[in-house]
Amino acid sequence: MKCRKLATKAPEEQGPEIRDAETTESSAGADKGSAEVNENPEQK
Repeated sequence: MKCRKLATKAPEEQGPEIRDAETTESSAGADKGSAEVNENPEQK
């Protein structure tokens, strides 16, 4: 039963971790996009 509990807990814990990683990537992409937009007008 202990092994089963660990196996059941693994996917549940991985779910949020994967979601956090995706959210972090999205945030980084958004920040990069904003930075580029801000730099473009200054260069022009």
